[in-house]
Amino acid sequence: MSTARRLRESRHRAHAASALVPRLSESQLSELLEIIQGIEDSFWHDSALADVCGRVGELLSPRQALDIIRDIESKPLRANALRAVAGHLDERLLGEALMLTDALHPSSTERFHRNVEVFLGGDRWSSEKLRVSWSPQVAALSALAPNAPPSFRAEIYEMWQEVLRRLAGEERKDSLTQLAMLSSVLDRQGGAPALVACARVVKDVTRWWP
Repeated sequence: MSTARRLRESRHRAHAASALVPRLSESQLSELLEIIQGIEDSFWHDSALADVCGRVGELLSPRQALDIIRDIESKPLRANALRAVAGHLDERLLGEALMLTDALHPSSTERFHRNVEVFLGGDRWSSEKLRVSWSPQVAALSALAPNAPPSFRAEIYEMWQEVLRRLAGEERKDSLTQLAMLSSVLDRQGGAPALVACARVVKDVTRWWP
């Protein structure tokens, strides 16, 4: 922990903090959060926060984890953090997490700037991740939906419809990648029959337009 605190470069401190997360006790996590707050670069600050959220939700407080997630500016990293805490949320907090997920809907401008950052940052995102676009909203929703009680069915269905409308305008490889990620949502909403019907539709479309 003392080594991580002494590191001045944001990237190195974030990497050190992330490496410590699985090994720390409840009391040490609070100290690690203080170290992360000292990371000056916003990207690496968000990256370290996203990595620690799951452990905070497990050992400290799911409420505290959600509060941390609200401070993460990067939508992809916020989605990663929501995925990490999904299994620790009660019904009330799950509702708040779904509201955060709904706010992740990306505009074309946000997607464009994220892609530019990949080229300029070099080591921040790999070129392979760039070429397969994905929605942070899809990533978070796919993790939260399986834990949602029936009372959230209508809310999740509304988000599902919105995502489908957006996917219809994206490249096929991106749409199919995200549909695969959303299989947990479809299973939760409609079970095996819905999954089978979706697979048949995808198969028909790829046969009509190879």
